[in-house]
Amino acid sequence: MQRGLTLGDVLRQPKLARFWRDIGSPGLEGHPDALGWLAKEPNSHLVVEDMTQLYPELRYIHVTRHPLDMAFSKNKKQLQLWGRMFGVDPDKAKSLESAQLDYWIKIQQNISAIQRRKPGQCIILDFDEFCRSPQSVLVRTLNQLNLPYASDSIPAAVDHVVVPASHGRWQTRNLGVFSDEQLAACRLLGWEITAVE
Repeated sequence: MQRGLTLGDVLRQPKLARFWRDIGSPGLEGHPDALGWLAKEPNSHLVVEDMTQLYPELRYIHVTRHPLDMAFSKNKKQLQLWGRMFGVDPDKAKSLESAQLDYWIKIQQNISAIQRRKPGQCIILDFDEFCRSPQSVLVRTLNQLNLPYASDSIPAAVDHVVVPASHGRWQTRNLGVFSDEQLAACRLLGWEITAVE
């Protein structure tokens, strides 16, 4: 984002406005035994900074996948909805895959910066690692969140986790649609890219 996101920006987006109204609901009132509540909302990365300021007790888990798997995803909805907010115009890109990767990089850089500023509030979870080692990643995440858990409940909690068929799809694709700078940015963010064609 070139100028930052304000509450007015959020409220002008129907889906985000609905989400914003929902987080202002009574929440856990009347549920004294509850530890918290969870919202799975892919667009929440747009308002995470505001959310953590409004709710200091809030913990945000940003789930991310390998950047090149995301670039080759058929789902371009977030790119189309929010790409221009981050300076990514799919119509001017070398390819849709390149635009998708630019968008992914900008989001990850933004979330990484928030995590550095708010290490206890913002956690980044590697989806691919979670699928490969669900028990250890779940335990690590619960510990990062400082949430209590029963060790014997962990296996059942991740019993249905599988590695998706789309995992590693980028390794069979032509990476020539990406620039060296894009691939370098992915590596800088900690992602291994070894099978450049």
